[in-house]
Amino acid sequence: MRVVLRNDSKEIVIAQAPRWEGLYPTVSRSYPEWSCVQLESQYGPGYQLDDWGAEQKEIIVRPPKTFRASIGLDWSLSDEDFRRRRLRQQVGTLVLPLNVAGQHVRRRIDL
Repeated sequence: MRVVLRNDSKEIVIAQAPRWEGLYPTVSRSYPEWSCVQLESQYGPGYQLDDWGAEQKEIIVRPPKTFRASIGLDWSLSDEDFRRRRLRQQVGTLVLPLNVAGQHVRRRIDL
């Protein structure tokens, strides 16, 4: 699963690889566990061109850069069941550790 985010703050943000909190036993972390964060390409709007930097465990995101957080999931849901649950935010929560202006925060994205 990949989520694209943008640093719209005026602060430099340090983003770390995300974690997953599944709501159902059918949507869990992959084994072996895999997650990463990536900056958009330095040569333009990488998110529009699907052009991303190297997969890393931690990145520095300057405003107004876009980045993505990715996590490997292993589920037994069909694509249709996943889409239905996703629309109702009944799949799980992507937890993205961030450091903003020296403060540690966790951005929770319900899916």
